[in-house]
Amino acid sequence: MSNRVIDMRLDFPLDKFGYNYLVDLWDNDDNFGYQDFFLKRCCSNIGLSVPEVLNTFKSGGKDAVRDLVFKAADKAGVGTFDEEMNKFFPELDSIGVEYGVVTTVDRDNDRTVEILNKYGKDRMMGICFADCRKGMDAVRQLEYDVKERGLGCLYVSAYRNGLPADDRRNYPLFAKACELDIPVFIYSCMNYDNNLPMMIGHPSHIDQVARDFPDMRIMASVSGWPWVGEMMALGMRHKNVYVNLEVYEYKQLGINGSGFEMYREYVKGRLRKKLTFASMAATQGIPLKELIQQVLDLPLDDGIKEDILYNNAARFLRRD
Repeated sequence: MSNRVIDMRLDFPLDKFGYNYLVDLWDNDDNFGYQDFFLKRCCSNIGLSVPEVLNTFKSGGKDAVRDLVFKAADKAGVGTFDEEMNKFFPELDSIGVEYGVVTTVDRDNDRTVEILNKYGKDRMMGICFADCRKGMDAVRQLEYDVKERGLGCLYVSAYRNGLPADDRRNYPLFAKACELDIPVFIYSCMNYDNNLPMMIGHPSHIDQVARDFPDMRIMASVSGWPWVGEMMALGMRHKNVYVNLEVYEYKQLGINGSGFEMYREYVKGRLRKKLTFASMAATQGIPLKELIQQVLDLPLDDGIKEDILYNNAARFLRRD
């Protein structure tokens, strides 16, 4: 089979700033679930443990944590962002990744634009994050970022904005995305932030959006777990909705009891042309090559694996 890959959530490599940002995100008990989900693996990559980081935070605050992480990253050989990026594209070439949808670890549109301008846009589509709570300012910013600065898609996150996808405050952004003819990524998953309702990312919120904007290309991201059945229904119910497992490991499709088994079964039939590969490898603390291999190891026909890794994303992004 072909080894061509399009990564629908391609992380830039983490430099020392990136590691510090991830640590900063999960330094309080309201987000304790994220400490176990992300922080453990990212810290282990630079020789730290979660208790070590959290104890340092309790005794010395964020400045002490930053010092700890910088020293650990230095010891682990983590370079500057430019140094890490110089290794990035040769690595992508070696594992067959032709194209990726990208943003910075802190979801900063300005930095994403700077990186795209410096390293080229031929292999990357930049994400525009927009906050619908800013009203028409957000709509104007989206149009400017796409038309003038070259970002290629919109990401709407209930986790970051605190509003479900079908909240009417998102609709001006969706209308502008349709006018600009750009794809829209929408967060759809349980969150671990106890300051937010668990149901805020339920897939049913995307169902209403897909009905109201049938011409908009929608990527329902972050797997839908634990509402996997509803996520499957989205992809089967709407021609314009695709799905991915952004920030979850694809090997879970092959594990009975993981909650992801339904993906494995439906991707053999009605979901075959809808499931795409999205890694967020750096955020997960897992090598991108390993996450791709997880797809290759699934008990599925080679043609289905090619659809997951490349064909479906190429169709969604209009690169086929």
